[in-house]
Amino acid sequence: PDFDDTLNIRLGFEYKFNPNVSLTCGYAYQPTPVPNQSFKVTNYLDADTHMLALGGSYKFKMPGFSQPIKLLGGFMYQHLDSYTAYKQGVQGKSWVDQVSYKVEGQAYAGSLGLVLAW
Repeated sequence: PDFDDTLNIRLGFEYKFNPNVSLTCGYAYQPTPVPNQSFKVTNYLDADTHMLALGGSYKFKMPGFSQPIKLLGGFMYQHLDSYTAYKQGVQGKSWVDQVSYKVEGQAYAGSLGLVLAW
């Protein structure tokens, strides 16, 4: 279906306040490999995506453990670029006419982690 090759861009940064505390952040751009679906029978859904992430870690000693314990946390925001697929007059295989539609959205994700070494 004429999918395109893409070049994904990713940038990341980590700052260590001290040996036990760090902050990480990053950005990524992921263009869609899906060609424009306007005036086609196909309906592959995808969009160019911008992603922002923020995270951190804290390492500390705890009685009873020979190695430090590490707490991790992170948050990611994804923004899908908006586009409209125009379908007026396109005849489908199992329906009479397709309807135009708009693709857009946002996604949020969070994570927590605990690292124990012994």
